[in-house]
Amino acid sequence: MLDRIVSTCMDGRTVRINVMQPLTVNFVTDDQLSAEERSSAVMSSGVTAAVPKVNVRRLSPKPLSCKNFDIPKAYIKYRVRLNEEMDSILEYDVDEEDMEWLSLISKKLEKAGEERLSVHSFEIAMDRLEKESDGNYKCLVDQDAVCCVCNDGEGSNINQIIFCDMCNIAVHQDCYGVPYVPEGQWLCRRCQMSPSKPVSCVLCPSSHGAFKQTVDSRWAHVVCALWLNEVTITINL
Repeated sequence: MLDRIVSTCMDGRTVRINVMQPLTVNFVTDDQLSAEERSSAVMSSGVTAAVPKVNVRRLSPKPLSCKNFDIPKAYIKYRVRLNEEMDSILEYDVDEEDMEWLSLISKKLEKAGEERLSVHSFEIAMDRLEKESDGNYKCLVDQDAVCCVCNDGEGSNINQIIFCDMCNIAVHQDCYGVPYVPEGQWLCRRCQMSPSKPVSCVLCPSSHGAFKQTVDSRWAHVVCALWLNEVTITINL
């Protein structure tokens, strides 16, 4: 029987092996090798990773047209609009439920031989309805009501208990920061800034009481700000 000899390289030296001779094969995984042995195995295999080529091209220089940016005053200054100004602004926006109702009522009007109700007319009617109902809504004043901030029912000529004409909360002038009793309608800060959208306190889970707006446009109870040492109140309440 002829011997078949093959030559191979092991540990940097040439070894001749007879292929007809039975050999014991040991399978060794990478986990069983040390870091140096794994590194040597990778280097001896001759496998290299292809490095991607970088393409660089020079762009033609173009002058950049830049203008000085001036921050508009509307973004950094807020002015409370008067009731007369709010009356001229259409704030109501129809939603999907309104559109479904308009579709149904328009079909009934067409069958009756009358003109369809337009979206714009509906928005005007709803806007006036909400503003008129909010403006004319008067709550009964409880003469025995106590201040929502200090929980005291006593008042004086210079520190009276006043009531919000919309939510009917009772607060002292000094507790809520009202220097003088306004003539006519008076609204608390929450009803003035967010009359239709409910607000929540960032310091407690309660949604009732006397609210003030924070510097980051969130809401907090005046009593929560007074009792928490980590919270401060500015002079302009």
